[in-house]
Order: sequence, then C-alpha cells, then structure tokens
Amino acid sequence: MKILGIDTSTNAASVAVFEDEKLLGDFTINNKNTHSQKLMPMLENLFGLLDITTKDLDLIAVCVGPGSFTGIRIGVSTAKAIAHANNLPIIEVNSLESLEQNVCFSKKIKLPILDAQRNQVYTKINGEVTILEVDALINIITNSDQEFLVLGEAVDKYFDKLSNIENLEIAKGKYNISNTISLCEVATSKHEKNIAIKNCYSIKPMYMKKSQAEIEYEKRK
Repeated sequence: MKILGIDTSTNAASVAVFEDEKLLGDFTINNKNTHSQKLMPMLENLFGLLDITTKDLDLIAVCVGPGSFTGIRIGVSTAKAIAHANNLPIIEVNSLESLEQNVCFSKKIKLPILDAQRNQVYTKINGEVTILEVDALINIITNSDQEFLVLGEAVDKYFDKLSNIENLEIAKGKYNISNTISLCEVATSKHEKNIAIKNCYSIKPMYMKKSQAEIEYEKRK
C-alpha cells in the first residue's frame, strides 16, 4: 500500500510517500515561500524521483490543521483533487498529533504548540485539540507535578516564557518542524484501526477559529 502524505499546516511544507510502513521518499521545505509556490514542485519532483504517478497511490494522508488558514486550504484542496481524480480514500491527521509523533520516544507528557496569534497557541490537552492563552498553558504546567515536553513551531516565539520552567523540557531542532514522515506514521496506525478514513467530499479543514481577515471584515460591518 502506497500512502502520499501532505502537510502544509505550518510554515514548513512537507510531502512523503510510504509503502507498507517503509519511507520511500520525502521533501520538507521550511522557508518563507508560500505553499502555493512550494507544494506542486515538491510533489512533481518526488513522484519523478520515485518513478511513480498518482495512479500508483492507494491512500492519501493529509494534515487538516489547526495551523495556517491558507496553508491548510492549499494542502487539503490538493489532497481532495488527487483523491477525486484517482478515487482514493483520505485519512485526516491533525497537526498536533503529527507533532506528537515526532517525539514518540519520550515518556514525558507531550505538549505540541502552534502559534494561533494574539498570545494564543493551538495545543492538545488530555487528548483534546484546543486554543489556550500562553499564560494559561504555563499555569497548567507549573501547577502540575508531572514532567512535560513542549514542541512545535511556536516554541521559538515563546521561548523566553517557557525556558525557565523546571518541569518542562523544550524540544530542539527538527522535532519542532511538522513533517509528513510523522504524519504518514500516524495515518498508517489509523488505517490499521479503520478510523478517520474519508473521501474527497467529506474531509474538511480544522480551522478552530475565524481567520484574521474574517475578524477584520466583521469589524468593518
């Protein structure tokens, strides 16, 4: 079974192809270029190097968010188009469970965080995806006697606030970057359990809140 993974929920754009739990190839580009500039060339180059086409795929795994509104739309739309053209099922993976997979080896409580603007982060508490004020998240950590590991793209933004908490470890480097290797590993597990499998008509982005453009438009009205 060949799985194509697509993740454009953060600044990093990532694509990968797995076959029977084996990584065949992946690209992750973490720069300022837009996902509309990055995604299709990455897919074309990956397919070319692997000598496959979309007709060789059996399943698509896509990150549905939360994260960048525009990025999520691009990734989900691309996954839906490929799935529709090739009659493929889609497995949806949220960005926080994919990040958790980056540090699956850790025994600490994992706290993935992505920037939600206005001093808020998308995170996952007790298995639930939510939005929290950064200070509220810090209170949860400091009022607990458990050990935590925080990771994700928002780590850099809030490093100064997080760095002096005794029961908190901050992930470094590659562990903070969303990638489709972890996404495909989560999708493989979901496929084995026959969960989160949808089609191109039923899959939807996980936005969690209104975009800044929508907020500004409502203010003007």
